[in-house]
Amino acid sequence: MNRLFPVILAFALLPLPAFAESPVKALVITGGHGFEAEPFDTMLKALPGVQSTHVDIQDDGKIFEDAPNWSYDVIVLYNMGQQISDKSKKNFLALLDKGVGLVVMHHAIAAFNEWPEYWKIIGTHYYLKNFMEKGKEHAQSTWKEGVDYTLTPADKDHPIMKGVAQFTVHDETYAGFTTEPDNHVVLNASGPTTQPDYAWCRTYKNANVFYIMPGHGPTIFANENYRKVVDQAILWAAKPTAKETPKGK
Repeated sequence: MNRLFPVILAFALLPLPAFAESPVKALVITGGHGFEAEPFDTMLKALPGVQSTHVDIQDDGKIFEDAPNWSYDVIVLYNMGQQISDKSKKNFLALLDKGVGLVVMHHAIAAFNEWPEYWKIIGTHYYLKNFMEKGKEHAQSTWKEGVDYTLTPADKDHPIMKGVAQFTVHDETYAGFTTEPDNHVVLNASGPTTQPDYAWCRTYKNANVFYIMPGHGPTIFANENYRKVVDQAILWAAKPTAKETPKGK
């Protein structure tokens, strides 16, 4: 025992390894639009900083009915249901006011399309039909599947863009949508059926909000740059102190 004492003492004096931070807890909501679940879930499981719980909502109207029992840091929307009850609206807004982060992916741009406040939350309005807004008539927004296009970081210094290089994807494109002037664009797209703004950050109430346009299927779910953006966006959204500065301020 005496001969072991110096070894034990030396070991005790070594610096202890730092414990990893607890993973960010994200509730991932799907429903109201078809998608390939297996590659989507494979991507979610590969996100190093995120512990995700994936739920497919059949009744979108009650999507946030149980929000008072909330235990998640971030909401991830990959749904396209149109119904949302008044109670769910109230609970959803209360979560954002509390500082719960929000990440919105791909076709969730068109969820709750009859709720104007949702357009303000996510910083864009995708038109499912011809629509008169603020005295201006907007044609139905467009989409095109199976397009090769390039994504380029618009703000390389933003935490969400850390380590992300320009990359080419084979995915669906959207166009003909409007965006809010205080969006902080972090990713631009270039292609014949795209608009420039393809991912942005903003704040709503006390929540960090991120939207990313690409995200249609297995090819992009497997893309390392895309996964990095999604992972870092969820981590960013979970931090209530990471506020965006509106353009021009």
